[in-house]
Amino acid sequence: MKAIALYNCIYRAQGERERDEFAGAPPFKAKRAPVRARASLFQIEIAARHRVCFKLPRRVASGPHPLSYQWSSNIQSKHNMLKNRKNQGFTLVEIMIVVAIIALLAAIAVPGFLRARKRSQGTVMKNDLRLIDAAKDQYAIEYNKSNVSPAFSDLTPYFKSGTRLGIGNSDLFGAAYTINDLSTLPQVNGTTKTGLSDVLDDNFWSPYQ
Repeated sequence: MKAIALYNCIYRAQGERERDEFAGAPPFKAKRAPVRARASLFQIEIAARHRVCFKLPRRVASGPHPLSYQWSSNIQSKHNMLKNRKNQGFTLVEIMIVVAIIALLAAIAVPGFLRARKRSQGTVMKNDLRLIDAAKDQYAIEYNKSNVSPAFSDLTPYFKSGTRLGIGNSDLFGAAYTINDLSTLPQVNGTTKTGLSDVLDDNFWSPYQ
């Protein structure tokens, strides 16, 4: 009998609650209303023992269903902020940070690039001095010369045609090489050597100093 009374009480209470929900509960609202506490099984059992049908408290009609998921105001405000951010451009702080990073990378890379460029130019001109020295030896052997100072035009046939030395006596900066006599090694122009002195010392030009 107790079980039957308990089931009848639960059935009647749930029926009244569903009827109230279908009777015209208002639509979902963003603001969540407080929800009353539901009756426990212990309260229902006590009511059944006293043969009193304990009516379950219904939820407030103006609020959403307790099981429905609803974002809090903080999360919803962050969502709106991110949604509005998609339609905006970069801020001034972000642009300044990017410019600062680019300037830092340039300050690190540019000096190294300039040093490598000067060293490669020095290597090319040192190779020109070797070619001039070899041309002087060939000229001395072919014309049986030993103690003369040949002109650059005398050495031109010993250079490959179409190259920079085959066209004229000039280095990468347009300055002329010092040919010297057959017993002395050729030398790089003093102005060119001074311009590369911050990267290339005298040991680099050895033995063509």
